[in-house]
Amino acid sequence: MNTYDIQFPSALNRFAKELDESVLRWAWSRNLFDSPAFVEQYRLYQVNWFASYLYPEMDSEKLEVITKFFLCLFLIDDYLDLANPMDARSLIYGLKKYPSANQKGVFGALIQETVHLKRHLGFHYNPTWIENFESHWLDYLEGLEWELAIKIGGNFPEIRDYQLMRPHSSGVFLALLILSELELPASCRKIRIEQDVARFICLSNDLASFEKERKQNDPINELLIREQFQESGLVRNMVFRELERLGKRVKEEGSLLQKESAVECFWVEKVWLLLGGCQAWSYENRRYSKGLNGKIRY
Repeated sequence: MNTYDIQFPSALNRFAKELDESVLRWAWSRNLFDSPAFVEQYRLYQVNWFASYLYPEMDSEKLEVITKFFLCLFLIDDYLDLANPMDARSLIYGLKKYPSANQKGVFGALIQETVHLKRHLGFHYNPTWIENFESHWLDYLEGLEWELAIKIGGNFPEIRDYQLMRPHSSGVFLALLILSELELPASCRKIRIEQDVARFICLSNDLASFEKERKQNDPINELLIREQFQESGLVRNMVFRELERLGKRVKEEGSLLQKESAVECFWVEKVWLLLGGCQAWSYENRRYSKGLNGKIRY
């Protein structure tokens, strides 16, 4: 087995191209990039199209905020890979506590814009949603701290720790919460779907990026962790089977949840589009098969 057949429906928001251009100009004007070459890399990889694939039916005003927010998350991810440990810790600390007066340059600008956008995003939702988002945001930052500690230590994490922490550091739960414009009844089935979606996305990304991350000696990849104990071909086959199982279960559990109410039916359809959007965006761009490195100026 060298592939998996589970595919979800996908669509592209009609504002994708327009927002890509305007958000890149915005990011450059806010000093989030340190060179035109780095901007061009993000344009080439269509980073700003990601939100438009995940939320194809969203209105342009809200999508613009989310596109900017996701761009900041991508930049955080890239800068943490490139920075020395002290500067990386400083970036995460600034995101938790807001930037200090002496935190200038790219990191200071990135922290300021990310925190501002996070607050602006809350204007589109109710107080309960904002509270949940703040909780997931802290989990995301804790996940980044965990990843940084693993990279500094130079050792592969335990597989169970990785499966627990990676969905948080990936930002998947933040993306899923953005779908919840209406409050859904709490249910074990909804939680299972969210957990399976998070694992499906993280494992798919690891599969797409593991050759790149092998060359970079990056321990934050489930396939590379498993290769410490199993032959590479066996690991890949296991991953394909796991993705098949997860994809089928998301479809089956989603179909059952859709029968509960119109609100839950609508949410499931958006979750499937989000998954399909992740698949389509990864297929269309080269981010996960090649490195994305900029030159940081502090």
